[in-house]
Amino acid sequence: MGLSFCFPIHADTLRSDRALVAVVDLHQMTSKTGFYQWAYQREEAGAARLIERYSNQAYAQTEILTGDRASFEDFKLALNRFVQDPRVRAIDVILYLHGHSARDYPEPEICFVSPDRHCLPTRRLKEELKGFSKLRMLYSDACHGSEQMQDWLDAGFRAVDGSKDVDTNFYSDLKRFLKAWIHGEAYSRAIDFANQGRVGRSLDQLLGGVSFKLMDGDPSLRIGDD
Repeated sequence: MGLSFCFPIHADTLRSDRALVAVVDLHQMTSKTGFYQWAYQREEAGAARLIERYSNQAYAQTEILTGDRASFEDFKLALNRFVQDPRVRAIDVILYLHGHSARDYPEPEICFVSPDRHCLPTRRLKEELKGFSKLRMLYSDACHGSEQMQDWLDAGFRAVDGSKDVDTNFYSDLKRFLKAWIHGEAYSRAIDFANQGRVGRSLDQLLGGVSFKLMDGDPSLRIGDD
């Protein structure tokens, strides 16, 4: 069943109260070369443009970290800047990064840009993020993101998602999620809408992925909630 988006955004927080931090990188943290590097760069650019276009409608401040700034340290700095900003009451996050499964690595990892090209266990990251206030929803497009969800909840996010396996539907589901989320749909409904896209399902069939997003946390969370 589709969504109509025929209602205004209204609730406890206003656009002026909200900030979004997005981290977007694929090409720097892969061992693949040639065509894959070009394809990842194209995908990154498209995802960043998409995030900027939608976030400008619903967030007063947006920080999109790309290139060498797509690091965990820069991510923490961006979060801290909004935590310290008295105008900001809610911080949402989008992670458009590679992810690793505990099937292949000692534990679930996510791949912020790093000089040593090592991805980071989300168990460690949750400890470093504890204490950050104002964290609200996290949307992850990383492969195997469902294995990381509990760590993000433990870090303080109130609603999170993650793909069941390898994510191969590019940013088709992110577009659908943002369309629903910024128009006031509950987080779970926005995730459901993202999962319904024909383009994403077709790409999974073509490329052998399972990009279907699971979610955890507060299913009723909305963009206007405090």
